[in-house]
Amino acid sequence: MYSVKITNGSSSKIIHNDRVNIRLSDAKIATTINQASSFTFNLYPNNPGWDLLHEYTTGIEVWKFNKLLFKGRVMNVQTNYTNEGQLLKQVSCESQLAFLNDSIQSYKKVQMKPRDFFVYLINEHNKQVDADRQLKVGNVNVTNSTDNVYCYVEDGLSTFDEIDADLLQNESLGGELWIRNEADGVYIDWLRDGVAKGRQQIEMNKNMLSVYSKPDLNGLCTVLYPFGATPETTATDDKASDVASPRLTIESVNGGKKYLEDVGLISRYGRISGSKTWDDVKVAANLKTKGQAYLNTFKAVKIGYELKVES
Repeated sequence: MYSVKITNGSSSKIIHNDRVNIRLSDAKIATTINQASSFTFNLYPNNPGWDLLHEYTTGIEVWKFNKLLFKGRVMNVQTNYTNEGQLLKQVSCESQLAFLNDSIQSYKKVQMKPRDFFVYLINEHNKQVDADRQLKVGNVNVTNSTDNVYCYVEDGLSTFDEIDADLLQNESLGGELWIRNEADGVYIDWLRDGVAKGRQQIEMNKNMLSVYSKPDLNGLCTVLYPFGATPETTATDDKASDVASPRLTIESVNGGKKYLEDVGLISRYGRISGSKTWDDVKVAANLKTKGQAYLNTFKAVKIGYELKVES
């Protein structure tokens, strides 16, 4: 028996239960190793969750009997009118691993044990996000012959992209990321490859022409880290041989903070860190002005309209 529960703060609601007449349609879970899993479904107006799905903030769980199959958040809700005049919402969700996209990393020269570097990245993530998106480091058994990783963290990379680039894609390390939900919190494990990488799908019309409204949340951030140009170096500069250099930040003109916040957006979507780089900006004050203007563009969520034909 399948059941689906959504959560908004302390309030929860069952939106699918095989035993009663509460159902979703076209519900599918897709999983891929080292990527966030997805859960997609259609919802009709008679469902108790019709008005309770909010992008980024509504939590969602899928159960089969007592086994948790999926846990994450709602990411996109599209109200759709088909050519048959039927109203529905098409919903897509992402698993908890995607929380690592809500934080960014700053420049750092790294030479430490793989586990210590992994812990450092997760700690930096936890400093930037709300409590419900924080992760605890669990089991880690990935290392290499020297038990050492040497790399440069690039300014502005999301935590997930940094882990992928310098740990998962590192030929001497690799491994797989797994999320565990325990009574005392959400754990992230980094383990040696255990199963073949692949994509699995769990499923719980005919050709159509449809038009639907779609909130444009692409690239949404509520906390912005602006980055400017890198310092100019000469051939005799000791740092010239480094493969990466720290970029200009707004720290000196922003009360010691490298980031800008929008309180209204945070109250609606939570703390979601993002970055934007202007390679031609060399003055911190100018960088802050550009950063604030960019962050302001997210205040009015745009509604796009798409016409879709399937053959």
